[in-house]
Amino acid sequence: MRGHGQGGFTLLELLIALAIFAVMSVMAYQGLSNLTQLRGELERHSDMLSEVQLAFTILERDLRQALPRSVKDDDGVAQPVLRGQDGVERFLEFSRAGWGNPTRMARSGLQRVVYTQGEGLIRRYYWPVMDMGPGQTLSGGEPLLQEVSRLVIRFLDDKGVWHYRWPPEDGQVTRLPRAIEFTVERRGFGVLQRLFPLS
Repeated sequence: MRGHGQGGFTLLELLIALAIFAVMSVMAYQGLSNLTQLRGELERHSDMLSEVQLAFTILERDLRQALPRSVKDDDGVAQPVLRGQDGVERFLEFSRAGWGNPTRMARSGLQRVVYTQGEGLIRRYYWPVMDMGPGQTLSGGEPLLQEVSRLVIRFLDDKGVWHYRWPPEDGQVTRLPRAIEFTVERRGFGVLQRLFPLS
């Protein structure tokens, strides 16, 4: 016990102060840790959203310029102007205009693009020429969208009927669908659905 007029702290007061400081330090550390974790999650979510927006922008750009232009395969057989099917690896293939040519190469301004899915990735390829010859191979193939756990694609015809493959069984090999709907599920992100009208 302190005498009259003496300064300083008793051992008990010092222990209480240290205990309070320790509790406050733990609370502050937990708060900072939670904020750091939340910031990391927000940045990851933002990066995933940016990737989805870029993928849909590229897809929309291609579909806005889709043309009812048929091509021939390497056997000389005419292919549909647009071919698509839900649940297969090569789920969409069509012809489009507007292939830029800034170096003025001797090639068409049209392009045949191919979208594929597999191993959680959606990729975009293209043929270097419109009508394929023997030995032609696809170009491109960089991942457009990653961590895809499910993809559903549907095609809307002129009568307002939805199909899971194009051309539908009633033919229409020379026609484009009115619209294409994509439903994409990403791990840790959720389900996204977009409808792309075709001109």
